[in-house]
Amino acid sequence: MPFPRGPQRDGAQARLRKRGASARWKDDVIRLLPPSILIVVALAGAGMTMVVYRAENAADRIRFETIAQAAADRVVNRAHQHIALLVSTHAFFVAHEGEVAREAFARFTASLGLTEDYEGIRGIGYARLIRTGEEAG
Repeated sequence: MPFPRGPQRDGAQARLRKRGASARWKDDVIRLLPPSILIVVALAGAGMTMVVYRAENAADRIRFETIAQAAADRVVNRAHQHIALLVSTHAFFVAHEGEVAREAFARFTASLGLTEDYEGIRGIGYARLIRTGEEAG
């Protein structure tokens, strides 16, 4: 059937133009839909990756702080143990009025349990005070 002529033709062309514009709009939407979905999914993936990265970073930081605090606590506890050992040794000497026999000091140190209770201590030394005139000749 041939195209109508005259006023009918103008109306038919307008309808085709109108239908053509809406068809082009639908084609544009359909054509842009896959890249739009790709961009949305990529942004969602990047956002989720950032959330997981920050959560892992926070967990690592908490783990590190826990380990560092435990190490610091061990150092402080060991220092307190060593200070307590020095105080008890001082008390031993005070109780004996500064005159301690070698055997008594050996019994004292053996009773402390140095190797079991005091990590890092190899022993306590004892050097007797020699006054002037008591030197070995």
